[in-house]
Amino acid sequence: MICLLKPRNSLRLILAASLLPCLLRADADAAECSPDPSNIAAWWPANGNASDIAGTNNGIFQNGEAYDTGEVAQAFSLDGSGNNILVPASPTLDIGQSNGMTIEAWINPADLASGAPILEWALNGTYGTHFWISGSSAGSLYANLFGTDNLSHSLESAAGILTANVFQHVALTYDKTTGIARLFLNGGVVKQSTLGVFTPRTSSNFYIGYRPDGSPFGPIPFTGLIDEVTLYSRALSTNELQAIYNAGASGKCALPSPPPSLRIARNGTNISLAWPSSATNFGLQMADAALPPVGTWTNVSVTPVLTNNESVVTLPLGITKFFRLYHP
Repeated sequence: MICLLKPRNSLRLILAASLLPCLLRADADAAECSPDPSNIAAWWPANGNASDIAGTNNGIFQNGEAYDTGEVAQAFSLDGSGNNILVPASPTLDIGQSNGMTIEAWINPADLASGAPILEWALNGTYGTHFWISGSSAGSLYANLFGTDNLSHSLESAAGILTANVFQHVALTYDKTTGIARLFLNGGVVKQSTLGVFTPRTSSNFYIGYRPDGSPFGPIPFTGLIDEVTLYSRALSTNELQAIYNAGASGKCALPSPPPSLRIARNGTNISLAWPSSATNFGLQMADAALPPVGTWTNVSVTPVLTNNESVVTLPLGITKFFRLYHP
């Protein structure tokens, strides 16, 4: 999304008004991304932070924050030493309570010789729902939708379907109405099992790339890259997961709402440009014209200051520019 300021008088950007209208238009390449499936509960793109861009379930990087080139922009880089992302338990992460659930992500494992967690709801002394590589066989996909009934409900693909040091898209779905669970690799079903009707245990702390100490056989780290982790409160269809895989590096389309507003105001001999501090994935750009040719928008190099829950950039009053918020 691009937030573009259009002044009432293009020659008097600052003096025209203290609050200028903010218009939204889509990026030119937005059609290449996969439309967002409905019922997204949480989404961590891993683009330089562990923020949840679909809600408020922001992650906390533990034991060393690191990123690398992902399938879509950046990815979480997990070195096997135990660095991981912890997301505290919350009602919106408890997707096992819904009529279905989906977990999907891009993974690039460095090692397939032994089991390692992609994603896991972890508890002390017992299990929560978890999604792993190399369960009982090297290179397999494995999931256990451990239930509130304290029983395992597991399924595993054939061995050797995963590839080390390559990005591949993986997903787990469970439909509580039918009792059917499926494992997906690169948009295709690699295992389907009728597990019955139960409630997966998803009420505890959520980990990306880690099973912590205190959980059975923990700690166990993932080594490699994990990108675009997304949770849904329903079972996605094969067509929806195929579309996410087909989109590849274009990823899922950025969530269209709520869009951040860009506020402009005169402040003595300066102007202030402000937007909600919660819009962490947006940056400020400027140009000489409202709709310049590609490449003429430039990043504003001033570091925003956090003030009253807003990111604020202060510039000299005499500057005559157009401004926009930009989401890469």
